[in-house]
Amino acid sequence: MNAYVIYIPGNSYSEECAERCVKSGAAYGVDVQRFGGVTQDEAQDLLDEMGLIWSWPWSGSSKCARTGLVRTAYRTKNMGARIGCSLSHFLLWRLCQIEGAPIIILEHDAVFINPLPELMPTFGAVMLNDPKGATPRGDWWSNHIAERGPGVWPKTAVFADGRPDGLAGNSAYVISPEAAARCMQLYHDNGVWPNDATLCRQLVPDLMEVYPFVTEARQTQSTSGGY
Repeated sequence: MNAYVIYIPGNSYSEECAERCVKSGAAYGVDVQRFGGVTQDEAQDLLDEMGLIWSWPWSGSSKCARTGLVRTAYRTKNMGARIGCSLSHFLLWRLCQIEGAPIIILEHDAVFINPLPELMPTFGAVMLNDPKGATPRGDWWSNHIAERGPGVWPKTAVFADGRPDGLAGNSAYVISPEAAARCMQLYHDNGVWPNDATLCRQLVPDLMEVYPFVTEARQTQSTSGGY
């Protein structure tokens, strides 16, 4: 299974983190390839080129007319960086379709702490990250997964049905070509959202999570939020 870590070209912090991710994957037999992500300066032009629009609010909350889900603004200082992160995942979803097989998608702050387990034959996407410290209610979520024990399980319902209940931030996941195609279509249908919100249990069938955790996030700055 091919694995890709997204990094920001020219950003020394991002490049160093990506190299750490590559080395940690090698320790568990995973050959992680570096994938140059969409920079803040490229983001708007790429949105236009692909015929996409950003529809997630920059402040407050709003309800998506198509899905009925309430979208709440992420802490964001640099809008271009946030858009670039989402588009980097879009490009890897497209690559997954081209390859015609599941791939592993990692953000640069992911570090491997366990080998990749044997996955279920049918899944949409499988979260690999320990959610602790990476998302609201992350500690509770992490403990809940651990208490359930080893295996690949349906995504835990962390938030109410009216809120996109997606992957933990600092994303690390395996995605199938079918789920990749669905996520790309969601960007076209609903507008571009943060990738971890698009990959939510309400919109992506067979969204799973794994234990023991395969990766954890080690972050000292947010490149997607710009702070």
